[in-house]
Amino acid sequence: MVELAVLNKRYARKGAVFIILYGRRRVGKSELIEHFLKTTRGIRFLAREESKYLQLKKISRNCVEFFMIHFYNRVLLAIGTVSFPTLPAKQRNA
Repeated sequence: MVELAVLNKRYARKGAVFIILYGRRRVGKSELIEHFLKTTRGIRFLAREESKYLQLKKISRNCVEFFMIHFYNRVLLAIGTVSFPTLPAKQRNA
């Protein structure tokens, strides 16, 4: 799958990467991202027709959760305790 290879190539670069994926409905964008995120770390955010404020609030919450969980995992693993649990997908995307 060419699209997956492009995502993996971008992900392999050093530093942060921000990718916006858009296109017609029903062509497999969500499935591509879900498949990609099975083997990588990242944040998936589905923009909807909502106010800018509400969208920023939601993506900010997703970013805080993502980075804090990974931060706590690193700290707790470094001191030899159990890793911080991740939230179920339903709660992450709320």
